[in-house]
Amino acid sequence: MIQVTDPVTGVGKDDFIDNDFDAFLEDSWKIRPNITLNLGVRYDIQVVPQPPKPNTSTPLTTLYTSKINTDSNNFAPRLGLAWEVAKGSVVRAGYGMFYAKTTNSTFYATRAENGVIQQSFNCNPTTCPSLTFPNLIFTPPGGTPVAPFAGALTPQVVPFSPPLLTQTTRGQSPDLVNPLVHEGEVAFEHELPGNMSVSASYVFSRGLRLPIFIDANLAPATTTKGYDVTNVGGTTQSTFTVPFYTTRIDKTGSILAGFSDVNSWYNSMVITFRRRMTHGLEFTMNYTLSKATDGGQVPGQFGTFNGTDSPIDPYNRKLEYGLSDLDQRHRFVGNVVWQPTYAKKLTNPAARMIADGWTLSTIVTVATGQPVTPGINGFVSGGPDGGVTGGLVNNSGTGFGGRLPGVRNGFTGPGAQLVDFRIGREFAIKERYRLSFDWRSVQPLQPYEFLHREHHRV
Repeated sequence: MIQVTDPVTGVGKDDFIDNDFDAFLEDSWKIRPNITLNLGVRYDIQVVPQPPKPNTSTPLTTLYTSKINTDSNNFAPRLGLAWEVAKGSVVRAGYGMFYAKTTNSTFYATRAENGVIQQSFNCNPTTCPSLTFPNLIFTPPGGTPVAPFAGALTPQVVPFSPPLLTQTTRGQSPDLVNPLVHEGEVAFEHELPGNMSVSASYVFSRGLRLPIFIDANLAPATTTKGYDVTNVGGTTQSTFTVPFYTTRIDKTGSILAGFSDVNSWYNSMVITFRRRMTHGLEFTMNYTLSKATDGGQVPGQFGTFNGTDSPIDPYNRKLEYGLSDLDQRHRFVGNVVWQPTYAKKLTNPAARMIADGWTLSTIVTVATGQPVTPGINGFVSGGPDGGVTGGLVNNSGTGFGGRLPGVRNGFTGPGAQLVDFRIGREFAIKERYRLSFDWRSVQPLQPYEFLHREHHRV
């Protein structure tokens, strides 16, 4: 892929200020001596300047690069309840709506990487001239390139006008809105003798209007293509037929446009058994049973910057609904901290100094694996983009192999089974300074899943 700049800015630079305004109101009421109610509401608005120079070369580039929507109705109510149903037993419940920001990188892509301020072309030997080092296809910012030192080769610019069909445009739907999530929890906690407690919680999260980016310059499919899935011996295991995209709508390349139509569900049960620090000992055991599903959400930086799980059929994105990349069915975490106190009673000062002040702790984690999606090596020819439908693009706007239909997150990866053990000692040096010693070992429960071990002093 190559990028060239446009005379609009000279170097393709774009500076803009994102103004965020927020307000929050909250109050609490003691409905009864054993019931407390909290109510609140939050308002958020994200104001971004409109694109300075949209790409008006085609109707679709005009549609997706001309407007940044200001989502102005983001009112988010919050509710909390604490009810002491009996002595030592409490029910807590909470619900809230939360709006997330759209990252400025998404707005930058619409404002600058729109095919005008910055131009990107997917180039290959059949559409671009052959080059030898250090020659260039375009003149970089700063003027005519020169050799960096005496004796070095001087770059030569090879005149080239990239074909319009190789250009990639980035933009967003005129009605793109901020992501929204509904979150709630109901928990019951009961105090036990010996400074211990047990609790059980139900937690849910419903994500709406999450972003997804597709090539919006695909004409609806008018044909289908069938495939055979074979094993290593060549025997057909299954067959499938999918729509196949063959043409574009406008006379340009891929238009990576963002839409707000990915939803997600998370439901979980959490059981916790806890002992607060008593006689130098505390511990917590926590088990979570959960399930997460979505229609193509991707965590991390590419979740809102022109990169998601590319849908097999961009015109039928509901088919993507399945297990989330974040799904983890079972997870147990237990930790113990022991600070022995017997040495404080030693009468010998030297023995007390050596034996006192130690801390021993361990964390045990056992969790099932998370979903894995197998990919396809190679490129299916015949479509404007890639994949089995000819309509899959990556976050650079180029086609790639993608995956098979119906197997998004259809496999489960290996789980985690770790023991993290620490032993430490702290020494007081006068009144203001302390020296601590810490030794740590992280071991898998299965020898073949060795991760790492470390020893250090502070």
